[in-house]
Order: sequence, then C-alpha cells, then structure tokens
Amino acid sequence: MNRNTVIVNPQIVNFQQSQQDNKAVLRKSILDTASQLLATEGAEALSMRRIAIAINASTSVLYTMFQSKDGLANALYLEGFERFGAALVKSIESKKKLSGLHKLEKICYAYRDFALEQPAYYKAMFLGAIPQFVLQPETVAKGWISLQILEDTVRECQQQNLIFAADTRATAKAIWAMGHGAVSLELMGSFLEPNERLTVYKILVRTIIQGLQMATERK
Repeated sequence: MNRNTVIVNPQIVNFQQSQQDNKAVLRKSILDTASQLLATEGAEALSMRRIAIAINASTSVLYTMFQSKDGLANALYLEGFERFGAALVKSIESKKKLSGLHKLEKICYAYRDFALEQPAYYKAMFLGAIPQFVLQPETVAKGWISLQILEDTVRECQQQNLIFAADTRATAKAIWAMGHGAVSLELMGSFLEPNERLTVYKILVRTIIQGLQMATERK
C-alpha cells in the first residue's frame, strides 16, 4: 500500500456527519423557539437568557452558535427567508406545464400561505418585529435571493409575451409590495374581516395579473 494513501474510516465520517446533522437540528429548534417567543411575548423575550431557559440549555450554547443577540436575530431573519423561498419554489416545481401567468398566480397564493402558516418568521422578515435589530445590506441581499423565483417567473411571462414589464425586477418587487400590503393587513387584523380576507386577496391577485396583461395589449 502506498504510504501516502489515506484510509478513511466510515465510522468517523458517519460520526462527523451525525454531529453536523445534530447541530443543524439544534439550530432549527433554537430559531423556532425564538420565533415563537417573539410571536407570543414580543421582542423583549428575544434575549439569550430567555431563549436558553425555553430550550433548557445554557446561554453558552447560544453564544457558541450565534455569537450575539444580533447574530441570532440575523439567523432568524435568514432562516425565515430560506423557508419562504423553498415554499415559493415548491408551489410551482411540479407544475412545469403551466403558463408563466399561472405560475405567477401560484406564487402569489404561496406567498400568503407562508405568511399565515409562519407568522412569527414573516413578521421578523417584513414587519420589523425586532425593532433593535438593524439589517445589514448583505443580509437584505441574501433575503431577496428567496424572491428570485418571483423575478424569474415575471421574466418567463415576458418571454412568453404574456405581460409587459419594462423592468423585470421592479415589476417583481411591485407584485411583492402589493401582496405584502394585503398580507400585512391580514396579520395585523386591521380593517379586513376574517370572512373577507381570502376574497380580498383573490381580487388583488386577479387585478395584478389582469393589469399586467392589459399593459401587454397596450404596448
């Protein structure tokens, strides 16, 4: 055997992978706990000590994993966007035969579904639920990557000549802004009665898509 040959012990490799998997599970559990505390007790509960008590661990575990309270808030923000992006992609990934417009519609509804299913994360991402946390430009840029599927779908609609959009990214952000407005009102319970919220959102989505189609006809 060549003396330079490296012998890999599968048990060691599996142990290392197991450690990484366990760390990922622990990280997810901590962030889920933090998001729930944020939702039920407010921003004041988002302290290393309070979270450590909730997960029955020492604060050193949190500091080792996130370095600081701001580091945890940043991780919470990015975790929300990672899940958010996955939800948007999943809404159309098995529907390749749909037209761009139908995909756009699916994404709009997936947006609302995520906000209602993960309100704590959504509020941390978009509604300033952590007032002391100052977003850094690079964090915002990473967050927008999760919305890339929306921009890609707008571009697909353009290529299929289904809509007119002079600026693809600006159009995607306009769609996001309108959806965000309706969802935010729904989460805050402002003005919209429970029995009319879905109807209002359906009208909004229809108006967005029809408006983009009309712009194509007038081009």
